[in-house]
Amino acid sequence: MMQNELKEKLKNLSEKFNTELDIISLKALCNMPGNEEISFAITGILNRLMEKYPDDKEILDLLPKKEKISLEELIEVLQETYPNNTEVFTIKALSTFSEEKLKEKAIAQSLERILEVNPNDENIMEYLEIENVISKEKNPDMVFVEGGSYTPSFFNEERKVVDLYVNKYVTTQRDWEELMEKNPSEFKGDRKPVENIVWIECLKYCNKLSEKYNLKPVYKIANNKLLKIIYKDGKEEYPNLADFKKTEGYRLPTELEWEWFAFGGQLALKNHTFSKKGYISDDNKEILEIAWNRHNSITVHDVGMKKPNILGLYDILGNTEQYVYDTAEDGYLDEEHSYIYDETPSILGTVLYRSRGGHYKRDTYYKNNPWLERSSCYTNCRGFRIVRTANPQK
Repeated sequence: MMQNELKEKLKNLSEKFNTELDIISLKALCNMPGNEEISFAITGILNRLMEKYPDDKEILDLLPKKEKISLEELIEVLQETYPNNTEVFTIKALSTFSEEKLKEKAIAQSLERILEVNPNDENIMEYLEIENVISKEKNPDMVFVEGGSYTPSFFNEERKVVDLYVNKYVTTQRDWEELMEKNPSEFKGDRKPVENIVWIECLKYCNKLSEKYNLKPVYKIANNKLLKIIYKDGKEEYPNLADFKKTEGYRLPTELEWEWFAFGGQLALKNHTFSKKGYISDDNKEILEIAWNRHNSITVHDVGMKKPNILGLYDILGNTEQYVYDTAEDGYLDEEHSYIYDETPSILGTVLYRSRGGHYKRDTYYKNNPWLERSSCYTNCRGFRIVRTANPQK
């Protein structure tokens, strides 16, 4: 059904898209027998087109139209999402009220109260016909990643990830040198990941990039030490208490966020391809197609040379590991601060920071890889990928 509807829409497209290779690919896919793989390919191409032409009405029309959620369906979702919430109880009671106009106004009022606390609830916004206003991302390498809830591989409770912009690539040496005016990398190359760097330098880079795009920098740094996290409204919080939903600028992802987009996020959940395996064998052909590791590489490679994941993110696994915000100690992830930040030095005298994704010298792991920050043996194996909160909260 998806292919038939899409085929009809493609017939009516103007000539300006006749040479667009993704449109040609869609036409070819629509003529093939429908199955799960074809649907998966179509979804990927549609997402890519949306990234290229975010404001084009003809491209927007290619996306399947979703029916508005009914009040009964909304109540079911709200009961599951907000158990023991008085506004949800009120909405359920109001749903039986006979006076339609008064009922709708009262229900809308209760829903708006829930939105004050959870402004990104898509089901409520859909029911109230409110558009989700996402600040425009000016950096062309950033991809919008819808948030959601999942149980990470390193914690046994479900936690929520907000909407993010995530860079398609690990930060390159060209991008780094443009802002930092030096290149510490051992394996030189404009399109190769910057490496041979320490965690605090990644934060400094993020601040400079935020300034470049007129965004509020996230990190307050002095004497090579992170002092505070800065919110969009200028307020500051300690690094172990910060709420990154309130930040605007570029930053390192938390480990929870990294795993969310590495595994494919909401798109993979919908397609039933979301993976949280602790380890995938490097003998697996699929891994060798997406990752540079010790089985197919002896050096760092240019970014984007392997296949991306379902969200269009390259080098999620392999090439260089990627720093995250979390420090290396395990602990409890509370719902408000879903990360671990502990500045207590290890027995070796330094703070350890987590990195994820594996690198060219080793097997490819999804598991934690807390290499020593000062280790001369492995500093050329660590890079980083930037993110930013898509719709900062007050």
